[in-house]
Amino acid sequence: MTIKSHVLVILFTVSSLFLYGQNAKAILQKTSATQNLYISPDDKHFMTYIGDIQSNGGITVMLWDYQSKIMIAERWFDSENGPGSGKINLLNHGKFIISTNHSLLKVDLLNNKTDTVFTTVYPEYIHAKAVVNDSLLIVSTKIYPDKENGLIYDITNNSKLYLYNLNTKTIVYQNAYEFEIPYITYSVKNNQFLISNNKGDVLLLENNLETQQEINFFRKKPARFLHLTADGYLFANSALSMDKNEYEMDIGEGVIVIKHLKKPKFEKEISFQEQEPAEQNDPYALKLLPSNLVDDIQVDSTDESIFINYGYSKLVKVDSKNLTITDISPKDFKGAIGKIILNQKSKELFVSYGEQKFIASYDNLAIYNYNSRKFTYEFSEIQGPLLNFKTLIKVSDQYVFGYSKKENNPYNLDSLRLLNPETRKTTVVNCESCLMTVNPGSETWLFYRKGYYKEKIIIVADPTKTLLKNPQTTIDIKSFKEITKADLRFKNKKVFHLTALETGFSIQGVYHYFPNSEYFLVNMRHKEKVFYAIIDNTGKTIKQFKSEYDLKWDVSNSGEFFAISDGDSGKWQNTISVFNTNSWELLWTHTIKQLYFSAVRFNMEGTKLYFKETSQSETDDEILQLKEVPIKLGVQAIKTVHSGAYYHDFIVEGQMLYLYSTDYLKQIDLITNTVVWQSRASSTSSKPALFPDLKKIVMDGGDYLAFFDTSSDQVVQYYFFDDDNQMAINQSGYYMSSSGLNSNQFGFLIGENGYPFTQFDMIFNRPDIVLGQMDVLPKDVLSLYKRAYEKRLVNSPVKVDVEALNKNEIPQINLLTKNLSFTSKTRDYEIKASFIDEKHALNSWDIWVNGVPVFGQQGQIIEGKLHDFQAEQVITLSQGNNTIQISCTNNKGLQSLKLTQSVFFDGQSEKPKTYFIGIGVSKYQDSTYNLSYAKKDALDLEHMFKTASESVETFLYLDENATKANILKLKETLQKTSVDDTVILSFSGHGLLAENQDFYCATYDIDFENPEQNGLNYTDLEWLLDGIPSRKKLVFIDACHSGTLDQDDEELVVENPTIEGETVQLTETAAAYNTKGAIGTSTIAVPLETSYTLMQSLFADLSRGNGAVVISASGGKEYALENSDWKNGAFTFAVREGIENRKADLDANGTITVYELKEYVSKTVEKLTNGLQKPTSRQENLENDFEVVSGF
Repeated sequence: MTIKSHVLVILFTVSSLFLYGQNAKAILQKTSATQNLYISPDDKHFMTYIGDIQSNGGITVMLWDYQSKIMIAERWFDSENGPGSGKINLLNHGKFIISTNHSLLKVDLLNNKTDTVFTTVYPEYIHAKAVVNDSLLIVSTKIYPDKENGLIYDITNNSKLYLYNLNTKTIVYQNAYEFEIPYITYSVKNNQFLISNNKGDVLLLENNLETQQEINFFRKKPARFLHLTADGYLFANSALSMDKNEYEMDIGEGVIVIKHLKKPKFEKEISFQEQEPAEQNDPYALKLLPSNLVDDIQVDSTDESIFINYGYSKLVKVDSKNLTITDISPKDFKGAIGKIILNQKSKELFVSYGEQKFIASYDNLAIYNYNSRKFTYEFSEIQGPLLNFKTLIKVSDQYVFGYSKKENNPYNLDSLRLLNPETRKTTVVNCESCLMTVNPGSETWLFYRKGYYKEKIIIVADPTKTLLKNPQTTIDIKSFKEITKADLRFKNKKVFHLTALETGFSIQGVYHYFPNSEYFLVNMRHKEKVFYAIIDNTGKTIKQFKSEYDLKWDVSNSGEFFAISDGDSGKWQNTISVFNTNSWELLWTHTIKQLYFSAVRFNMEGTKLYFKETSQSETDDEILQLKEVPIKLGVQAIKTVHSGAYYHDFIVEGQMLYLYSTDYLKQIDLITNTVVWQSRASSTSSKPALFPDLKKIVMDGGDYLAFFDTSSDQVVQYYFFDDDNQMAINQSGYYMSSSGLNSNQFGFLIGENGYPFTQFDMIFNRPDIVLGQMDVLPKDVLSLYKRAYEKRLVNSPVKVDVEALNKNEIPQINLLTKNLSFTSKTRDYEIKASFIDEKHALNSWDIWVNGVPVFGQQGQIIEGKLHDFQAEQVITLSQGNNTIQISCTNNKGLQSLKLTQSVFFDGQSEKPKTYFIGIGVSKYQDSTYNLSYAKKDALDLEHMFKTASESVETFLYLDENATKANILKLKETLQKTSVDDTVILSFSGHGLLAENQDFYCATYDIDFENPEQNGLNYTDLEWLLDGIPSRKKLVFIDACHSGTLDQDDEELVVENPTIEGETVQLTETAAAYNTKGAIGTSTIAVPLETSYTLMQSLFADLSRGNGAVVISASGGKEYALENSDWKNGAFTFAVREGIENRKADLDANGTITVYELKEYVSKTVEKLTNGLQKPTSRQENLENDFEVVSGF
């Protein structure tokens, strides 16, 4: 009998420091794509998973907070592939039960605990299960005959049924049966168990498992769904019939059969008709599949209505009392629905959906209101990290990150991205007509011609720091092979022409270079045969190995020895061979009888070789024995140094053994054979590398690069994204993140609830700590990172008292009105909350809707120095989704956690308007400071928004009309906006800094020597938009000094600035104005990299203020630039390009959001001005990425 099994392993999330009286955990948010859905009985959490244990051997499980929609835990499960393995029952409090072939595990995701609650031994395998209540579980098993060539999916007609007490871990009742039991359920209302067998029968069982009634439903196939109503109607859906006697429990045939327990002759069928798929260009369309198959069935526990998902996108509701059917399918929907699950409280459906394809991919997750037949909440798409090859590379004396967007191993790269952690700049190395090999930790790169070229050549070279100075570099193999040609990017170059390579042979990959013999380990192809070989520097084959693909090998640190694990897996033959690389003499071999080729590893000293042998236990589990062989003594001195469960690979350093599998990295003391520490890891595509000088093990963790500290259990996970964005998180929950990543990329778990990262960013966003733990930066650069964080605390309006937070000395908040539904038909929504602070008096409370404060920036004051306060407030909902946050603040300035609710307003509303306010001053009362294009900027933007959007009202304040008094009168008009309206304010003109460094927009009649006179202060702009009904507010400031300012900045003065060869004009036109009134004619200030500029690039501005997004043209000490070609300021020109020519539609979905526009304008202006002008986000609202324009 051939049945393989592995131990199920679990991937745990790292926890952060003690916060708010509880352990806080930082969670990188992942995609909501799913193959399955579960919801907890109390409806507080739901679970998704990606993968398939049956075909892939593993799944990634994700737990979500139902209210905040934030993922709060993630685990990887690697398990056997039996028919009952990988089945999940989600419980309350983040716990669930999952099955393996022989065990049921109760997993506490939130507290990192796992308990084995039920166990069988070979040949008894778990088949199905159902949770009865908190203490009882019913489990069916199937027993296999001990015969050769038996398969785990064979029908055996030999099973057992257990009623099991989870608390005492004892069997309450058990029975044996001569059939299979693939499905079990428990009827709460009837207090009965229902089971189906492979003969098509349904059995009703008493609590002692005795059969009360047996009903035949189907012929030689089991029911995959059963529901018994209080009235005695029994609904059943059969499993999909396969070849012979096989069946598929995950898919049902397109019919529901209904019988009655007390009416033997009653029988009714509900058949589902096939439907045509949507028109598509996919050649593997769903036309090849039956289109009436039943996927999910859900039962409303209140009225016993049954919800059925079948076909591509059909949803129906069956009234179980009168047996009527109602079509509740989404309107005008052309996708494919995957899974559905019913929220028993809100009576809404969770739905996964995607494109109709031969193999459907359900990449979207939404909440569906079946009454209105609309998706009322759609989970935003989250940019996932790159899954391809990534490693740490040493270039001269500097460590850099290397990663690929295409390849999954280091042996055939045609492009490699090098990220310098010191400068945060990326260099892209492209190999023209060649491929590269960049082994982790190696300072030597290998280049070779692609196989279809006649010229066969291998080049060995060491990269230099010069390579990192150019953002784009190409290795041209034609010129690169010339030794005489100087190339400062590389040193120690050697070129080998493979003239002795046999005709018809081609190199598929160069894996390693042996400098002492100038030999290579390569992957070769000859006709249809692929193999590994050792070749010399002319291409002559020295050694040829049997393995085609699964080669395991290692080279000692001295380079003196080479070990290879080779053989014939079909014959269960694995041979370990060790060679001397100077003479290539075979020192010794050892043959093992096992299916898989063992990993081989030298110790760091190169004196011993280690490999693993596999044996089977009595319970059919794999036991791995780690063998140690002294190189010079050979196999006669072999001994076992460690035995344990399955693992992928290992490293040996001195007496320390490092094991890694799909969920962990362990450090084991080989002398005492004890685990020193264990930390999170993941499945990898390349070998881990040990960096002794860093005291780190670096390994590719699948979607991240892991840095393990060999002296502790600390780990840093470094993630790479498209557009060269990065994110890293350490074991304590501290993290760093590129400013270009979306706000939904990160979240926090406290207790059982998820919170957005904005609540904790001031504490845990610590690049200095994370990068310091990785040891890849000089100390002076790390000091700059630390000063940047300290500068952020000084500049933040939110003061953080970490000690008070950890002592739980913050106000507590409780939401008294918990609305059950995510959907509202009325705009008025009532909020009831209580606030308590036993130590300090309460000061104010706040409500935000989509990041906009309902009470304005100051919040609602709580009078009377109260410690206990109850608040009620009716708010107006915006059309569509409303993310509502509530918090309170005490008189010490400490803020409570923000409670979050999501409500979808689906009622009638008036068509929203766009209000455009254009302020442009080209002509000033003091004509010395006249500009060329500021007025035109305002007029051009007005024209653009009128063209791009409907229902636009415009207000222009140009030249002499642009006075402070005129502009502030607009507040009365803005108070009449609605919550769905959009307000866009643009200022083009001079920006001035007063003596106290406050920023002023230069109005027509401003006193340039004293900008406080008649100038429009930045706080005036904030007041203008604060407290108005509109929740979509965007501000453009195209002026000098419009970003935030730090007085400690140093600056570099550049004379006669040019853009693409043309001299540009400062916005100050004829004179560069500063706060002292000095005149300059042709210089521009460019800030150097300081703690402040670093702060701006690393940290988002989370102050939110009035909820508006403010994008400024330049930094606090930068100047805005004009150009005659643009006939606009560079900033306004970029805004126009982004909107008018749709270039800011970064995801090409027909809409431009605030985030997309900000990203496009920032990168475009910096490129247009060669980095002389860098737009900044003076203020952000990360919760409200609204559409600026749409429908094109």
